[in-house]
Amino acid sequence: FLGERGNSYLPAGSHGLKAVCRAKLGYEPLEIDPENMTQFAIEQPQLMSSYSVSDAVATYYLYMKYIHGFIFSLCTVIPMSPDEVLR
Repeated sequence: FLGERGNSYLPAGSHGLKAVCRAKLGYEPLEIDPENMTQFAIEQPQLMSSYSVSDAVATYYLYMKYIHGFIFSLCTVIPMSPDEVLR
């Protein structure tokens, strides 16, 4: 695991989802302090649902931009289904 961080193509300190979104997608995801999450879930459920959706959308776009095409490319080189290529 430590070797992966050292060889990463991401800028230093950009190994979390939100940092990767900023660096690779130019997208500023919603951030909420973990200490406030329980309080906001009770008092502001709409804000917490937006926070959850923000992470889901960011993960989807990162997958589509960087991973999906790579898997498709591997499947054209290796004559197997995508599921088999990933195993």
